[in-house]
Amino acid sequence: MNPLVSVIVPVYNTEETYLRKCVDSLLGQTLENLEIILVDDGSTNSCGKICDEYSKLDPRVVVIHQENAGVSVARNKGINIASGRYVTFVDSDDWCDAFVLKNIAEVAEKSGADIVLFGGCLNRIGTDGKERIREIHLNSEKVKKKEFLLEACCFPRNHEEDFILATCSKIYRRSLLKKEDLCFPQGVVYGEDRVFALKAFYGATCVTFCDVVGYHYRINNQHQATSRYLPKLPESMERLVSLMRDVLIEKCLSEKYRTLLNTNNIVILFEPVFSQVFFHPDNPSSRGERFNSFVRYMETPFVRGILEAEIIPEYLKKSHKIALWLCRKHIYWPFKLVELKWKAQRKIGCWK
Repeated sequence: MNPLVSVIVPVYNTEETYLRKCVDSLLGQTLENLEIILVDDGSTNSCGKICDEYSKLDPRVVVIHQENAGVSVARNKGINIASGRYVTFVDSDDWCDAFVLKNIAEVAEKSGADIVLFGGCLNRIGTDGKERIREIHLNSEKVKKKEFLLEACCFPRNHEEDFILATCSKIYRRSLLKKEDLCFPQGVVYGEDRVFALKAFYGATCVTFCDVVGYHYRINNQHQATSRYLPKLPESMERLVSLMRDVLIEKCLSEKYRTLLNTNNIVILFEPVFSQVFFHPDNPSSRGERFNSFVRYMETPFVRGILEAEIIPEYLKKSHKIALWLCRKHIYWPFKLVELKWKAQRKIGCWK
């Protein structure tokens, strides 16, 4: 008998205690009819052996070993071998409460939905070592509307909408993934889940909601992709923007969605690209070299196109509006002050 749910877990050099907590939480689910696909993405620590250890302990655990190719390739490998009626994803340093899979699978079965969304907790470990927890509760009426979901893919305006886009906040009917030929894009280190979500929401006949908050998303300031130095992020952003635009064109979505995407590109440019590349403390270049690289990047045709595109100004924070005005005028010296602000925020482990 095929499992009801396939859980795909990409694994790469995860801390042992985190990985074990993740897999133990899946093996302890009250829904027993599942398969757990651990995709070891060329880990250089003990992760591969730990995965094999679990496969010997429980026949529901399937392990794939591959050379390091990134999280998108790892997830796609899992999709290709999944045999469950439904597919969901869990990051290897996160964990789930015991009731989650059973509850969302029951909602999927009763509703006939292609996608079921559910809430979760952001468990942030600050630089001071203290844990801060924020629960994300989804609006059940909004998430059933395709227009709202597509808008969120183009411009997520709050933590709730960010969570909606996260790969791990939903369960998919596997037949939807096959029908739409859904896979994660390669070469994107930031926002790969947005492209996947946009295609999935567009192709879904029915999307619904399960009122549970049982997925724990671990945010470690020292190890998370949203805080690391990512020198390839500018190239990745260019690919992300291209992929998102291609989907909007392919699906013949209205100009409204393109304007929302243009607006979000400004946010990405002025937050992760600035803070995780040019002004990140792990950037090995001198302050002067970092600033000169930043100015050269801002003058590239790709960035100038983002800066001059039609946007929705009222969706931007005041700081973004100021930054946009400065960059449109080619005035860059004030951004030297921004670096000092980000350093202070990292030091105290602030929420964004």
